[in-house]
Amino acid sequence: MTIGDTAHFEIGPDDWFTSDPHFGHTNVIAYCGRPFCCKHSMNESLIQSWNHAVKPSERVFVLGDFFFGSPGFAKRIISRLNGHLILIKGNHDRGRTKMVEYGFKEAYTSATAIFEYEGKQRNIFMRHIPDYDHHDNYDIHLCGHVHEKFTKVGNVINVGTDVWDYSPQKLKFILDNADKKQATNYAPAALKDVVEAKVERDDKLIKDMYERDK
Repeated sequence: MTIGDTAHFEIGPDDWFTSDPHFGHTNVIAYCGRPFCCKHSMNESLIQSWNHAVKPSERVFVLGDFFFGSPGFAKRIISRLNGHLILIKGNHDRGRTKMVEYGFKEAYTSATAIFEYEGKQRNIFMRHIPDYDHHDNYDIHLCGHVHEKFTKVGNVINVGTDVWDYSPQKLKFILDNADKKQATNYAPAALKDVVEAKVERDDKLIKDMYERDK
């Protein structure tokens, strides 16, 4: 088990990426337009899609906001998922130490990485909430947090499950297809506005979590 503020990785062809599954969270279905009747159906569908894609020996980078519920619920979900799970902590996650206690193998606040893509080594930054002040310091900034709001803005790519068919994806596939999947066009200069506009919805998510998802 490894816990820290940051870490550096070499990304390989068998590594997977996802974010914001929100296991156990009823209200994310309506907020994000997810095609599930209830949180139980959503949980089972997400687990099935995950395990259909990921082998037990492969790494999965989860860029935050993994679950809503009790520690026991988190442990049960993680125990059913294939892979070596690495958390990049989200704003709805418990502390990094707690998340490792629940079953993650590693947990960090952010991470950097290198990945060979189209014949070049790419410098990658991973953080849950997009870093709109420093994203240009890297070739690629992978994020979560924004759910269905965008897939790609400039060099910022959302790996969230809402825009990637509710399943982890390999990085080459994400980079090959991010432009094709982008439904809403935002100029890079608008990234700050998009991220900050989501704060109000986050506040409502947290309120609803305590009022309805107990």
